[in-house]
Amino acid sequence: MRYGLLGFGLSNRYAAKFLKSKGDEIFVSESGKLSDEDKAFLNENKIEYEEGTNSEKVLGCDVILTSPSVPCDHPILLKAQEMKK
Repeated sequence: MRYGLLGFGLSNRYAAKFLKSKGDEIFVSESGKLSDEDKAFLNENKIEYEEGTNSEKVLGCDVILTSPSVPCDHPILLKAQEMKK
């Protein structure tokens, strides 16, 4: 299964650790700047990521998990809902 993590705060960091331990593929989309520590974690765990934007690349994932700070009306989530119909 391929998971898209929209936002990379504390909750999605723990989700990434758990999902990676199960052998799942992960893509992280962070609209802000990732810390050096976050980048090191992602690189060490071979997790693909983007920063400074939330592109539609996350829409290619089977499941999208959002950080609590991501609003329900985020354009990517609205697009995902449209695609589901």
